[in-house]
Amino acid sequence: PLSVHTPNKSQYKGNLENSLRNIRYEYFESLRKELGFDLIAVAHNQDDQAETVLMRIIRGGGLNGLSAMKVKSGNLIRPLLGTSKEQILAYNKQHKLKFRLDKSNKEEKFMRNKIRHKLIPYLEKSFNPSIKKTLGDWSIAVADDYDFIDSSAERFALSVCKNKCAHFSAKEFLRLNIAIQRQALRIIFRQIKDCKYDIESKQAEELLKVIKSTKNKSPKAQIGGLKVLKKGDNIEIFC
Repeated sequence: PLSVHTPNKSQYKGNLENSLRNIRYEYFESLRKELGFDLIAVAHNQDDQAETVLMRIIRGGGLNGLSAMKVKSGNLIRPLLGTSKEQILAYNKQHKLKFRLDKSNKEEKFMRNKIRHKLIPYLEKSFNPSIKKTLGDWSIAVADDYDFIDSSAERFALSVCKNKCAHFSAKEFLRLNIAIQRQALRIIFRQIKDCKYDIESKQAEELLKVIKSTKNKSPKAQIGGLKVLKKGDNIEIFC
């Protein structure tokens, strides 16, 4: 069956590109549950992977930016992730398959489209004609490192999060490796905000600054839509 969803403007929160992405995946997940399916297959290809790596590096997404998208992530599968757009178009032509192009893919008000239409062609012409494959291979190479950090950070983050709030000891947190600290904060952010996107690196650093603070006065801040408060050795992060 064909299902079409038109979101209300009230659903748009913060960055439009991220907001539309979140709405789209939330709708896919609701359909999966409604229809009783196990997985959601999306058509991300090798070109999309290269764009995602560059976009996350530019935004400062940490090691996760380099590992980018996975073939399987939760209920999502990406069977075309190792296939280039050129190969897909050649297959369509060979088998005379009709397809539609999303007109919004040409709108350069979105960062991904700027990367697709301006940055990648420039990198291909001036530096590496195989940049998309290089970025895709690179993201796979760092995925194992990221998985180790992520699993360690997740154990800590899930142990301190409850009811949209995180409570933990600053000393205990600061004993973790710095890479695990940053990733734990990203996971805490996703848990409290109930979202799938990451806090930016600069925001993670601002959170770390509060946690590391040694001032007598209890430091507090509002970062990325979260409030963080330090009282003695106790850290509280909440919406």
